[in-house]
Amino acid sequence: AKVNLATGSVRSRLSDEGGRIDVGKAPAEVLAALLRSVGASESAANDVARRIVERRYPGHAAHPNIALRSSIGATGAPGMGQPLTPETGQPFSDVRQLQFVPGMRPEWVAAIVPLATVFGGETINPLTAPPGVIAALPGVAKGQADAFVKARRSSPADVDRLMRLVEPARRYLAVKPVRVASVELMAELANGYAAAARSVIVLLPQDSLPYRVLVWTPVPSPRLL
Repeated sequence: AKVNLATGSVRSRLSDEGGRIDVGKAPAEVLAALLRSVGASESAANDVARRIVERRYPGHAAHPNIALRSSIGATGAPGMGQPLTPETGQPFSDVRQLQFVPGMRPEWVAAIVPLATVFGGETINPLTAPPGVIAALPGVAKGQADAFVKARRSSPADVDRLMRLVEPARRYLAVKPVRVASVELMAELANGYAAAARSVIVLLPQDSLPYRVLVWTPVPSPRLL
């Protein structure tokens, strides 16, 4: 959206964090599928996904729910890269911290950033998910993802039909209200000076404030929109 003012203009873009894959909460098979979608081999994707999930537990200890089945391929801010305890609930404060996971490649992290988040949940909102997220889900072929995006554009209210189009991934999806959103902002004065920032805001039920800012990151060279 763009708003023109007497002294310049302001542009913004809003997106739902719940429509992205949460690298701190998504199941291991979803993380592995995401990695395969950005170029990782099946073995590398499974290994890195396992390491990501291990960071959710003290000492990176093994956990019964992190094992990847052999059939997967058939169809307060934490310190950088440091594991958190279950009580804190989030092993990453920024998606880019994936670079500290052994076996992760820089090009995979760069490709994952637009599709992932640390402010989502175990499931993904299919109504707001970027096309790349839908295409990366386990068991969803390119044709299915394309059909889903096309149907969502024409009939967004027909949730049952949309879910049937990506049936293999249904268990990873859940329609839910937008609670956490990322906002990209750029202000430009008439003389050409521009400033930009990326922020993440959260809406809390029965909160005293209309929203709360979780992250505010200035962008040195505004090229957001």
